[in-house]
Amino acid sequence: MSRTLFASLLLLLLGVACGGGGTPTTSPRTPLAITVNGRPAAEVTLIPVTFLTMNSNIATLGVSGGPGGSVQWSVASGSSAVLGSTNPSYMMGSPTPPPNGIFVMMAPVVNHILPTGVTTIVARSGNATASIPVYSYGQLDLGCGLRYQPAYSFDPGSVANGSSSDLYITEPPTTGDPFDPCPALGLTSSTTTIHFPYGGVLLSVAADTFPQITATQWSDAQTQAPENDVFNAVLLFKTKGGATVKAMLPVGPVEVTGANGAFPY
Repeated sequence: MSRTLFASLLLLLLGVACGGGGTPTTSPRTPLAITVNGRPAAEVTLIPVTFLTMNSNIATLGVSGGPGGSVQWSVASGSSAVLGSTNPSYMMGSPTPPPNGIFVMMAPVVNHILPTGVTTIVARSGNATASIPVYSYGQLDLGCGLRYQPAYSFDPGSVANGSSSDLYITEPPTTGDPFDPCPALGLTSSTTTIHFPYGGVLLSVAADTFPQITATQWSDAQTQAPENDVFNAVLLFKTKGGATVKAMLPVGPVEVTGANGAFPY
């Protein structure tokens, strides 16, 4: 082998060993992010557990990306949700979170008052941090069947009273269901219909945009809608007293504007 060829081979080997130019190459790390129930998410929405919504008050948080290693979880602000390493009402999923994961759940009821609001959760791994808002809402179960409620009113001190309510449902009178309260209350019509007599609008948006919907999106577009039209939409409607309500129906979260005309969270 000639001296020139030997020198060229030596330089080539040294270049490979040193990463091409003497500077080691590294792949950029993916930023630390929080997952919800194993999937990427921008927020968490929690509602109370009922017979119709099992495990709706708890979610499993995990992480992706970041430097690796152990993860520390904390509550940065808010008190309507809490963290826990065990599932207190384990019925499905897992009784414990995955490695470096944690459960977030609605805070316990205090003096018969349901905790609602937004809580910010932070994950820290090494020098990397990520945060996620957790929205805790009240819940509607609008319907005529067993364990549903056929009418709601939302103004302070108001009580639901059939077709005088802020929101109610009517259905054909011949359902044959002995637990159906609607015929006895006079809430019948030719089709199953959702009524919001003080005006509202259906917003065809994704479920995960519910927290971002504002009262300014309300319009007096209609006062009723077929039940099927309300599915996969958010209903934004007025109450008798002038408040604005946003709700996902027939079963889902609900929020009512405060004195300033805006949703509280």
